[in-house]
Amino acid sequence: MKDKNKTCNRCKQIKNENDFHNSSANKDGLQDRCKQCTSEVAKAAHKKKNIKEEIVGWNGDAEIYL
Repeated sequence: MKDKNKTCNRCKQIKNENDFHNSSANKDGLQDRCKQCTSEVAKAAHKKKNIKEEIVGWNGDAEIYL
């Protein structure tokens, strides 16, 4: 089996197909972003969510802030 290469839509680097997660939604069966970029995006989103919760004062209770 020959290894295939793909370009990451975020970092624009050509990487081996093993550097991408699977995705049945895409024609080639791989996600558009490489694993490293996917991880970086997820970490940034998590950090942004934590900052937002600190600003709002979310404490984990089911209260609604108006």
